[in-house]
Amino acid sequence: MRHVWLGGAPEQRVNRKRDMGYLVDTHYLPPYDPTVVVPETVLAERWAAWLTPGVHKRIGDEGWWNTSMPSPGERCEIGWTTCWTKRLLDSGDWRMREIATVQADLFGGFNAYYREGNALKFMDKAKAVRGLGFPVVPYDRMSSWGDDLRAPGNDADKLNFAGPPDWYGNPELFARNGFQKDAAHRPAPDFAVYLDTGKFYYLEDAQFWAAQGMFSAPPGNGYNGRGLGVRAYDQVRAQAWLTGRS
Repeated sequence: MRHVWLGGAPEQRVNRKRDMGYLVDTHYLPPYDPTVVVPETVLAERWAAWLTPGVHKRIGDEGWWNTSMPSPGERCEIGWTTCWTKRLLDSGDWRMREIATVQADLFGGFNAYYREGNALKFMDKAKAVRGLGFPVVPYDRMSSWGDDLRAPGNDADKLNFAGPPDWYGNPELFARNGFQKDAAHRPAPDFAVYLDTGKFYYLEDAQFWAAQGMFSAPPGNGYNGRGLGVRAYDQVRAQAWLTGRS
């Protein structure tokens, strides 16, 4: 995503620290310690690292993302939120806001953005809210496994993708750019940025990933199927991530 301002961009170098204690009390944030102070030396070092020519930040670039979510090992983007977003929450520093928002924008390189285009489909289990324009969910596509072609679904439920498959045989919507998603190592860079900026883009980004996670289990009533509802079937840690974010 790129940000466009009518009448010119406002001054971005403004520090704006949110009330962490209040946000924790609302339960929109986990119980973070509101007294944490990020040293200026850390902020300055991270900003300098961000500005190095080796960090690619154009549309479709990877920024600081590991483009293979399944890769093993500890990474600072894995957790309730990413390390760079946590620094924003702790400091309110404009440099950390720039890093967090651009990283959230670049997260769109992972292919999980499927918007409902069928005006007859619903987005809720009660079949009360039409899904047109919203992220695709399995409630009204019960025979579909989303973008997993092992169970595309019947003619009424299958999603119609254009373009070649990715390395795993699933639809690749972004020209085989090497971004691979999974559930057990899934970052969440968007919701905290939404809380800070109020921009709907980041809220909807979180909704897209929650919707994608609802397709984690295959259709049907088998031992690993999702039955008539939504079920996270994966590694234990993946189930935790998907349940918490869906």
